[in-house]
Amino acid sequence: MGTDLGLDPGGWGENMRSLTPAVLIAGLISCTLSFGQPKKGIPDLSLILEPGPLVDGVPQTFTFRLTNISARDLLIPRPNIGCSEPTAAGNLWMKESWQPLAGKELGNGVAYCDFGYARKPPPTVLELARNWTRLQPGESISITATNRELRFETQGPGKYSFLGEYLPPAMSEADLQMLNSAGIAVPQTKTISGSLQYQREALGLNWMTVFSKLGRCS
Repeated sequence: MGTDLGLDPGGWGENMRSLTPAVLIAGLISCTLSFGQPKKGIPDLSLILEPGPLVDGVPQTFTFRLTNISARDLLIPRPNIGCSEPTAAGNLWMKESWQPLAGKELGNGVAYCDFGYARKPPPTVLELARNWTRLQPGESISITATNRELRFETQGPGKYSFLGEYLPPAMSEADLQMLNSAGIAVPQTKTISGSLQYQREALGLNWMTVFSKLGRCS
């Protein structure tokens, strides 16, 4: 069942939803929400990677579902998509590995980005936090991205493996202290999803299927 956070209907928070009571156990540790920064190294988010429709055996979109598994509210900036480098907003990116059907060697793909946020004076972290999404314990938010946005290719036949990763916002100690003083907690730990595997067959096999179907129609 969805939860209304009072977000802009066109914003990225529109897909947020609450999980089942079993997942909410972590949020019921305390009767009152505690604020402040989570301890470093202790996971505060879980990440589930959900595939979209398959084309030639491989998904063309992926949905990243982030869930607050801590015992406090979290404020989350809209993460950048398709980047493996730390940024001020945090990142969602896909680690892809590919093995050709006729070989054993694996190819790997990683996306690097430069958003130029350090080239101009940014707003203060408290000003930025006004537009962040609040997740209560047990609540989740889903973000869907295409393969193009995630910066990888699935054109060649072979075995594909996908691993999603969330990198928390890269913040200075001064910014973290400012947020802590304002009672605002943000994610601070990297979160990795489970791996998904798919196989794309050689194009020749698909054309044989097409010709077979055409023959039955005549």
